Amino acid sequence: MSVTPESAPYRPAYARDAMTGLYYRIGGGGSPGASGGVYVGTLASAPAAADYSQWVVTDDPEAYALQVSDGSQWYPIAGGVGEGGGGEPERVGPITFTTKGSTFAPKLWQMADSPNEIEWINSITSTTVGTGPTPTINFGSTGTRNIEMWCNRPQDVLTVNVGYNTGHDTGNYLPGASGGSTSGAGEYNHSPQRVTAVTGLQLLPNLVNFMAAGNPEDPTLGTDRLSGFVNFSGLSKLEFIECAYARISSTDLTGCTSLIRLCFEENQFQGNTLDLNPVRTNLRDIRMAFQGGVVFTPLSGPLTQLYHLCVRAQPITNMPVHPNIPVVSEHWTWDNGQSGTFVVPPQIYDARVDDNSYTSIDLTLTPGVPSLGRLAASRNPLTSITGLATGRRFSLLELVGCGMTQTLVNQILANVNSWGTSNGGLHLTGSASPTGGQNNTDRLALVSRGWTVVVA
Repeated sequence: MSVTPESAPYRPAYARDAMTGLYYRIGGGGSPGASGGVYVGTLASAPAAADYSQWVVTDDPEAYALQVSDGSQWYPIAGGVGEGGGGEPERVGPITFTTKGSTFAPKLWQMADSPNEIEWINSITSTTVGTGPTPTINFGSTGTRNIEMWCNRPQDVLTVNVGYNTGHDTGNYLPGASGGSTSGAGEYNHSPQRVTAVTGLQLLPNLVNFMAAGNPEDPTLGTDRLSGFVNFSGLSKLEFIECAYARISSTDLTGCTSLIRLCFEENQFQGNTLDLNPVRTNLRDIRMAFQGGVVFTPLSGPLTQLYHLCVRAQPITNMPVHPNIPVVSEHWTWDNGQSGTFVVPPQIYDARVDDNSYTSIDLTLTPGVPSLGRLAASRNPLTSITGLATGRRFSLLELVGCGMTQTLVNQILANVNSWGTSNGGLHLTGSASPTGGQNNTDRLALVSRGWTVVVA
């Protein structure tokens, strides 16, 4: 616990009430006669020191457990402080799960050999319904219940899992050993637990994985999926939020400075706002397709590590674009209501921007190297493509139904032929026929090198 000299020899320490967020001076306080463990006035803001102590209110409203921080992790102090204090550190909680099913089987992964004592309590009956990190609780009937998790070593919990399937939405980055797994992401596979709400995650300071996915192959889940606002703020160790096929409508990512992957595929934002600025220097993967629309808060700078951007099949406001996506290689943004010029990011591998209203594509930022990647921009009213001759040499170009002029079709054929590559695919139906039609010189040259070239 850090202390700040004030009218020596009286030296106060700073504390933060974890339940209210208020800061206090405790112990000494610079006034003769003030005793340790006693509140001595609130502070208007956090003290300068990063390792102030923290009050954690326990299930006994008259008792407090005191924790101290080394600047990165909280540690309980043996011996309580306050009117009800004394003895071993008190339990911390609740982390509350609202469930709808007849059973509830959450799974926690923890630090190796953790002595954490975990209790699951029905908040209505105040009875213990389960213990340990992997309880199986049978209620005997469906219904809405609030189940509280209490434990004495919350800092040991690495993963909270009430539903996950690694096969439903895979990618370059998946949950692994940092969250407690010893055999990869598949170890976390777990059927949805019909959780519709969760609160109190901030009591788990070392949480790495939060998993609450639905299952599109199980129509019986209905609305029994995580819904509404979910607060992840302050979880500085959180790396993976895995909530595909849930019903989340908003969230707070403030302080999530380790977040790698945000998977809200097919949730229910329905035009609500998402602020990526708190995670823009660490986030690598965004999966937020098909949920009625997302309004992104304007970025204050680039998403410096983002490789995968998928927000397909919904209206997007303030789409992340160049220069704020410098290393994106997978740009899956079809049917997003975008218009103007699509500036292809320099590190692109797979760009899918079909069914927007782009009138031009700019490839001048991409390097002129062969690629097995794809450029798909079908059903955009294209009038120009710049940088195609010198930019990335895709193996598949899909420009179907774009209504392009003969001049532009001729240019595309000539540019792609100039690459000198073999065995690709070029689809240009739904536009004017090139000069010479099927016998266009550039088309025939491409076909002779194994390309499939389809024109009007």
